[in-house]
Amino acid sequence: EAAEMQVLNGVPALVATYAYVADPTHASGAPDLPVVVEGQDVMFVLGDRFYVVALTADATEWEAGARDFAIVTDSLRLIDAPARAPAPGFQGGSNTAEGGN
Repeated sequence: EAAEMQVLNGVPALVATYAYVADPTHASGAPDLPVVVEGQDVMFVLGDRFYVVALTADATEWEAGARDFAIVTDSLRLIDAPARAPAPGFQGGSNTAEGGN
């Protein structure tokens, strides 16, 4: 899932929320079950640099880490982006005709 947001008082940002399966013990050869990891990446361009702030945790500990993650997102001043009007000509919906084939 991705959402348009803003950081640092108006800098456009994209926030992607995702999950994946990790096997942290595989490299050490220890036999253990993989874990589900939840993550959220805050991506933005500031000056001539592209930044990715990655927040990840074991899915069972994601809610418990919310306060710690809030310290990071609050320091970025992460807020929802203002609503934008759809691009001209965009109709959306599943009943629009597609052409060109």
